[in-house]
Amino acid sequence: MFSKPCITKPVGGTVEVIIDNYNGFYVNDIYELEKKLQDISRMSISEYERLSKNAYDYYLKKFRNKTMLEKYENVINNLINNIEN
Repeated sequence: MFSKPCITKPVGGTVEVIIDNYNGFYVNDIYELEKKLQDISRMSISEYERLSKNAYDYYLKKFRNKTMLEKYENVINNLINNIEN
């Protein structure tokens, strides 16, 4: 599920999830989307596997449950510390 390169516009939360040409691709309009789909269809298997592995590794590093809970815990602790000081 998390090992597929994504194609998206560089807006909102997608900029936190996708690194262009590392674990997915940014496109700005339908013409860029068409070109990117053509590029992917011509991509070597090893290149596609590299993107897929990068997508999965980035997910594990940034967004798995344990990581997200640690980030939320840090935010909450910082808020508590700021209120107490």
